[in-house]
Amino acid sequence: MAVLSYDLKSRLVSKNYQFVTSVFGDCLYFPGFDRVEIKAKKIAENCNNEYFLKLENLLNNNNDSIIIFGGMFPKYLTNELFNNKKDVNQKIIWNQKFIRVDKFEDIQSSFISSVNKLTKNNKIILIYPIPEFDRNISQEVFNQYSEDFLYFKTKINNFSISYDLYKIRTKSSFEMLDSIKGKNVYRVYPDRLFCDSLIKNRCIANDNKNVFYFDENHQSIIGAELINNLIVREIQKIEKE
Repeated sequence: MAVLSYDLKSRLVSKNYQFVTSVFGDCLYFPGFDRVEIKAKKIAENCNNEYFLKLENLLNNNNDSIIIFGGMFPKYLTNELFNNKKDVNQKIIWNQKFIRVDKFEDIQSSFISSVNKLTKNNKIILIYPIPEFDRNISQEVFNQYSEDFLYFKTKINNFSISYDLYKIRTKSSFEMLDSIKGKNVYRVYPDRLFCDSLIKNRCIANDNKNVFYFDENHQSIIGAELINNLIVREIQKIEKE
C-alpha cells in the first residue's frame, strides 16, 4: 500500500482532499491482535493491539471520510507465503503470526466487524488481493538484456502466474471482503488489470512495453498508477453521489 500512496497522494491532494496514511510493512487492520514473530515470540513494535486501538480511535473520530483498506490479505489469512512451485501443496509458512489478545475469534472476524462499524459513517474502499510472484520481476526483465547495452532484445518475455492459482490463493480473502456489504462499500479488483487479459488464464507482471512490478509483490510506478486509476474511479463515484 505504501507503493500506491505516493501517486495517490499527489492526485488526491491536488483535488483538495486531506490525505492521511497509516501504513506499516506486513500489517493491516486487526484490532484485538498482536503480530508476533513465531520463533522469537516477539511482538511487533508497530503492528499490535495498542496500535490498532489508536488507529480505531482516529478513524472513529473522523467521520465522513473515505477509508481505503488493502494489503497482503492471503498471507495474513493463510499464514503462508506465495508458492508458485509445481507442488502447490507444499506450504511455505510465514515467520509471523497474528495472535489474539482480545475478544475476536480470528483476524477475519476482527477485520469484518471493525470495517462494518466504519461503514455507518464513512465510505469504504476495499482493495482486493493484488497478484503475487515468486521472483524479482524488474531484475528478471533487466537480465534479459544483453550484457552489451548497445544490443537490446526487441521483445521481452512476459512473466506470469496461473490465474487459477491466484484464485485458489485468494479464495478466503475474497470471501472475507465480499462479506462486507452496504451502500457505503466500494471495491477495487486489481486482478482485472493483470489477469486473463494479455494472456488467457494468466496473471502478468509485465508486457512488451511496461514492467508492472518492482519485485515479487510491490508495484512499479506504472503498476501503481494503474491500480490508483481504479481507486480514483471509485472516489469519483462517491463524489457524484
